[in-house]
Amino acid sequence: MKPQIEKIETGCRKFLGSAQTVTETFLNVKDAGEIKVLTINARPYSVTGENLSGEAEYNGKLGIKAIVADADGNVSGLSYTADFGGTFKNAAVSPDVRLYFAPFVVDLSYKTDGGVYVRCVVETRVYSENRQCAEVLGGCDGVECLMKNVETAHLKASADTSFAVSDEIEVKHRIGKILMAQSDAVISSAECGDGLVKVKGCVYTCVTYQAGESDIRSVMAETPFDEELPAEGCSADCAVRAAVGGVNTRIRMEIAEEGENRTFTAEMTVSVSVRCFDTVSVDVVSDAFSVSDELEIVSETFTDCVPRDYFVVAGNAGGTAEKDGAPVDEILCVTNPAVNVVGCHTDDGVVTLEGVVSGTLIYLGEENVGSLDFEIPFVTDGDCSDGCVCEAACAAVTQMNARLIRGAVNIDAAVKIGVGCDSVCRFSAVMEINAVGERQNCGCAIEVINVGAGMTEWDLRKLTGLGIDEIKACNPDLRLPSDGGQKAVVYRQIK
Repeated sequence: MKPQIEKIETGCRKFLGSAQTVTETFLNVKDAGEIKVLTINARPYSVTGENLSGEAEYNGKLGIKAIVADADGNVSGLSYTADFGGTFKNAAVSPDVRLYFAPFVVDLSYKTDGGVYVRCVVETRVYSENRQCAEVLGGCDGVECLMKNVETAHLKASADTSFAVSDEIEVKHRIGKILMAQSDAVISSAECGDGLVKVKGCVYTCVTYQAGESDIRSVMAETPFDEELPAEGCSADCAVRAAVGGVNTRIRMEIAEEGENRTFTAEMTVSVSVRCFDTVSVDVVSDAFSVSDELEIVSETFTDCVPRDYFVVAGNAGGTAEKDGAPVDEILCVTNPAVNVVGCHTDDGVVTLEGVVSGTLIYLGEENVGSLDFEIPFVTDGDCSDGCVCEAACAAVTQMNARLIRGAVNIDAAVKIGVGCDSVCRFSAVMEINAVGERQNCGCAIEVINVGAGMTEWDLRKLTGLGIDEIKACNPDLRLPSDGGQKAVVYRQIK
């Protein structure tokens, strides 16, 4: 038996676990006594890591922003960038394993005393790109082989990088001062070229500003981007998997001499992660038998994830913001928008996404500025490739509005979610075949075989050691694959 050898490489993203780290920060409020927080948020971005043996050290940035009001009703915005990091321990981590870090804030608490003491718990999920390289049989002379064609994805290039986009935004009202600015990005398409990845999409920025003493406004801006990111080793034939790691937003405004500022410049730094794959088709042996010999077959099971598709799903969320205590006399604005995708399910070519839109309503009640945090669940769906496994790669609130109807606050929001789809291929491949003795068949000239449900031509040939034409010559009504309840008569020449 002379084997032919094929080399295969498979890979699949695997969740290894998570680690939590706590960041405590003081946001100073100049010349402030008693203050109250109208809204606050913390968003991680720009995470990097270093692999060691059995553990990984990771570091990132945390953008913390808040809008506060003092006892006299003066409103101001606070912004601070804090560092976070930690150590993730797992036996699967080694210097040659590729890791990906996905951080998010699981708890945010604060207390006020001349400023805002903020405590953030950041959970960082750690994924690995598990690569499996092996030599398998691509055929074997003197042995009947069942061949299977499998498609595998080879990682050709990867990049964790960032780029800057900017936009000049004009508003309807006079800008006294900027209170808060935050952004999320959605990738609309990603394509590989020679040594680069072309990424297109939009940044959605919510800017909250003060137009008057008790007049707080917000504006949502959409800024498109079209960037070429370096990814050495990839080509135009590669498939790409892309995700947004976070956006850091800065606002620049020049003071107009007449004091009627209505424009400002938003500068956004977008962190992205791209992985480029080359798809290879390989013929492997999935099973084997010999007419003359009993065989010992050594097999191994492989799992491969091949990027198939990327698309954007749009959805809407609507609900009521519940208010206890003082009534809402006038809605000023909605701010601090965020979307959290909590579920992603595929069935029969449809992906269903479940999530929560959150934000803050800022209002006037009894002549005082107040605020109300809200969360609104939503469900939306879109078409996807049948049989694929989908994952939300990025998401953003694109519009958010509030209306006061008979004393109740109704919230309407629009979201966009970038979804990546992979086909998951699981297969067994024969690594080695050894002859362990002469094959022993039934000693009778005639044998009756029960044909079980699902048995194929290959199963009968392997069981009997005969060709399919010989089997069908004696069993012309035999249906294969079998639905069960059939019998087959086998004739053998007795030596």
